[in-house]
Amino acid sequence: MEDTYELPDYPYFGYLRGRYSVAEMKEIDDFAYALGIEAIPCIQTLAHLKTTLKWNYALSMKDTADILLVGEEKTYQFIEAMFVSLKQTFRSRTFHIGMDEAMDLGSGKYLRENGHRVQYDLMTEHLAKVNEIAIKHGIKPLIWDDMFYRSLNKDHEYYDTTIPLTEEHIKKVPSNIGLVYWDYYHNNKEDYETLLTMRDRFPNDIIFAGGIWRWMGYVPGYTKTFVTTNAALDRCKHHKVKEIMSTCWGDDGAETPIETIIPGLILFGEHCYGQDTSMDAISSKCKFLTGVSLFDFMKIEEIDIIPGCEEQNIKTRNPSKHILFQDLLLGAFDTYFDREGLEEHYAKVKEELNTISKTAGKFEQLFVMYAKLATVLEKKVKLGIKIRKAYQLKDKDTLKTICEQILPVLKEDVENFKKEYTKVWFHESKGHGFEVIDVRLGGLMSRIDTVKYRLEDYITGDILKIEELEETILPYELGGYPEGPYLAYNKYKDIVTQNLLSHH
Repeated sequence: MEDTYELPDYPYFGYLRGRYSVAEMKEIDDFAYALGIEAIPCIQTLAHLKTTLKWNYALSMKDTADILLVGEEKTYQFIEAMFVSLKQTFRSRTFHIGMDEAMDLGSGKYLRENGHRVQYDLMTEHLAKVNEIAIKHGIKPLIWDDMFYRSLNKDHEYYDTTIPLTEEHIKKVPSNIGLVYWDYYHNNKEDYETLLTMRDRFPNDIIFAGGIWRWMGYVPGYTKTFVTTNAALDRCKHHKVKEIMSTCWGDDGAETPIETIIPGLILFGEHCYGQDTSMDAISSKCKFLTGVSLFDFMKIEEIDIIPGCEEQNIKTRNPSKHILFQDLLLGAFDTYFDREGLEEHYAKVKEELNTISKTAGKFEQLFVMYAKLATVLEKKVKLGIKIRKAYQLKDKDTLKTICEQILPVLKEDVENFKKEYTKVWFHESKGHGFEVIDVRLGGLMSRIDTVKYRLEDYITGDILKIEELEETILPYELGGYPEGPYLAYNKYKDIVTQNLLSHH
């Protein structure tokens, strides 16, 4: 939950973030309890706290923008307040207390005040203090285990199998703490076998966390989910891992609707409680539970699996986000979309999603929304390339046609997509966070107006050139697989502009 829950005595914790109130968390706990489910709070007690540490109240307990200050008394008062509050809210006495991805640990205020410390030692020192607080309150802590490995790797790599973890290192980790190995990246059983075997050296309970991919833009990654989950859980069973969990993160705006994770949840459920985890069996269960087959849900992923992409998108390429948000004049991603068949692909997917929506029951809105997205992508995928080509040829007739016939329709298509997406968002989420979506999609519509303005000025001769179209477009050397055919990169701020959106 990071800072998205109410914490008495810390009014700026989760302020304007749509935080869960105490009453809402109790409602969740009661609902889970009624179904025989133990609801376990998953919080952060070291890193991933940037949105709350920015406030002045946190200055004395902030190491870096994202990391709590180890050794500071106020840090531990803060963490104890979390435990006290959540104890009164949840029945469970098992708390997941985070501590992952603290790569900046000890590099800010701590470094200035105390000098350099070995990061592993600093991590385990903090863990020991937090563990004491947990024991005091009768709490069984779980933590993500990556920092035990990252802190011993010069590049902070998590999955390096040569990390020199010694018995002395292992002894510094309290044995009562459950260690959560998280991995939704590897595609074969051998990698999971190796990484699980590394963890056999710890006396601690080992828990595995896989992932249902919904954090690469608007489109879920079903093929990556199925490939990684099947490989990982096969090895978890072999290692007799007693507990697993499924993550479904919402990086960079939580753009993918929560409802899209249902097929992944069914897959995890069948691995735990069923016998047949074949695609046909999962599809049958999916159809029974939702009225929509797995294969119909997977049709959504074809918005990212476009001509040139692997049939199984195990590299999590997300061209749809690049097409949607890249600038029509700057064209930073256009080198990847200068190929045949893309517009036709999106036209076909649009029709297929519209057809599915008519029999999707309560998921109709979801499929309608994705059909509207495909409509936008069909219009925009090669539009920047066409604009640049016409400009280079000084073909003002084509530019005039684009201004009069294509750009107004594209703007209307974006508006229609936004309307449908708005319905889906507010069906499942609070309003907080949607202002980000408004800014992004509203900005896209506004930018279409500006592009039209710039082109019209050029067509009429009011300006002699459009500077944005004068530059040669280079491969996008940022993110995964810049060599193509498409990238895996999800940061809106870098996709929408190559200038700065904000100083920080």
